[in-house]
Amino acid sequence: MPALRTRKHQSFAPGQMTRPAGRAHRRRRPSEGCQGGFTLVEIMVALGILALVLVPLMAGFDWSMGQASQTNELTAATNIARQALETARETTASGTFPVPAQARAAVSGTPYQLQTSVSTNGTMNFETITATVYLGGGTAPEVSLTTVVGP
Repeated sequence: MPALRTRKHQSFAPGQMTRPAGRAHRRRRPSEGCQGGFTLVEIMVALGILALVLVPLMAGFDWSMGQASQTNELTAATNIARQALETARETTASGTFPVPAQARAAVSGTPYQLQTSVSTNGTMNFETITATVYLGGGTAPEVSLTTVVGP
C-alpha cells in the first residue's frame, strides 16, 4: 500500500481554523461583469457638496465686486474734489474770483457733479473753500472736502 501524504497545517489559536502552511489567504474577486467606478448616487452626492461650497463662495465674490465698484466711485469723487480744491487755491492765491461754483465731470462713464463754495472770514481774512461731489444726479454728497487759504 502506498504511503499517504499529509499536509502540514499551521495552528493560529485554540479553537480557530487552520490554514495550510505556505499558502497566502486569497480574497474573492468581484464577478467578472462588475467594473470599477463611481455610482450615480456617489456622483450626485459629490455634486451636492460642491454646490453647497460654491454657492456661498460665489455670493461673496459678487459682494466683493460690488464693494470694489463703490470704492472706485468714491476714489474718483475724492480725486475730483481734490483737483477742485487745488484749482481754488491757485485761483484765490492769484486774487482772481470767483471760483467756479458748479461743474460736471465723467469718469469711466460715471457722471459726477461738483459744487464749490468759498466763504471769507472777515476778521482774519482767511477763505474757507469747500468742494462737494455728488454721484450722477444724486442729492446726497459722495465726498465733501474743505480747506482754508490765507492771504
